Amino acid sequence: STWGLFSLFSMAAAPSDERPLVCDKADISGDVQFGDGTVVHPNCVIRAAAGPIRIGRRCIIEERTMLVNNAAKPMVIGDENTIEVGASLDSVVLGDANQIEPRATLTSCQIGDRCIVGAAVVVPAGYVLASDSIICGEARMVRALAADLSSAYRAELLSQVAILRSTLPNFHH
Repeated sequence: STWGLFSLFSMAAAPSDERPLVCDKADISGDVQFGDGTVVHPNCVIRAAAGPIRIGRRCIIEERTMLVNNAAKPMVIGDENTIEVGASLDSVVLGDANQIEPRATLTSCQIGDRCIVGAAVVVPAGYVLASDSIICGEARMVRALAADLSSAYRAELLSQVAILRSTLPNFHH
């Protein structure tokens, strides 16, 4: 069903406050599935060009992001990920609870769980980032993350999802 400028994808098993919230101004094409509670901002492109895209539960996909699958195998975005403004992901596998910062570019790579990909970092094809890591800078420096950061990140993400679900429908008309 459509509500204002937003589509609330119907999922029989999901309560209404858990259905994906996808702004109508998002450009979505091909075989794309969203998990419960995911929020997709306006002006992003999600294109399943060669294979499907599966986006997990409670993800935030911000404006001007580009998610494209140019590979035949499924592009998988796990649960509770934040993909920030202007990030570009092409044919990737992304674990759970990751933060992809603004203007990061990921191509045909694999990111574990609870990782941070820094602003404007370019992650090349074939790269595998281990869970609980941060990658940043032009030199793609990799550091381990402290274990207690993941619980703080999750609490903040869930708070942001709740705020976005209540405010986006009110202000984008």
